[in-house]
Amino acid sequence: MPPDLPAAAPAVALEAGGRLITLKWHQLRRRRQDPAFARGNLAAALAAGATVEVDLVATADGDFVCLHELTLECETTGCGAVAGHSSAAVLALRQRDNAGEPLDSHVLGFSELVDIVRSHRLPGRPHGQIQLDLKEPLAGITGEVCRRFARELGDLGGWFTLSGPSWPAIARLAVAVPGLATGFDPEDAIEAGMASHDVPRHLLET
Repeated sequence: MPPDLPAAAPAVALEAGGRLITLKWHQLRRRRQDPAFARGNLAAALAAGATVEVDLVATADGDFVCLHELTLECETTGCGAVAGHSSAAVLALRQRDNAGEPLDSHVLGFSELVDIVRSHRLPGRPHGQIQLDLKEPLAGITGEVCRRFARELGDLGGWFTLSGPSWPAIARLAVAVPGLATGFDPEDAIEAGMASHDVPRHLLET
């Protein structure tokens, strides 16, 4: 942490070689032991100016929920494909902690996430502070998904960056919110066996 911050403050950056390196709270985890997508950590991040990452998966009725996997078993008390359940059904499920034990908290929905940002944002510094990591493949980015995404995001697009491993899916969804910052992660190509020396070219070409 920069030395001018008290030790108890949330870590938002590291100083190294005269540079300030921003830290990203992966899956809204402020600390390694935190459960994924903890609501309180989002509010704390916004107050501290931290950058955070949240995964998105689409439900059967075109909504987004904050989950990393396309199935429910690992992260929630439900089972089956996320895409096979309505938003209301998924949001009624309880989250699981890092050991797989059920928590008292329910699944975090995209609309609730946006509401938290709207309520806790500080004036004048959006800069794509919340990274939306799109896990939904291209086939799941339907017209209804795009419409609901744009409606929920409203005028807060500047606070978000949309990225993920499928550039076609990112591009299709980003069109719904003009000016939304986008990014690309070649994770799918790497997991499919792409040689490491080919990854930079693939990334740049994409």
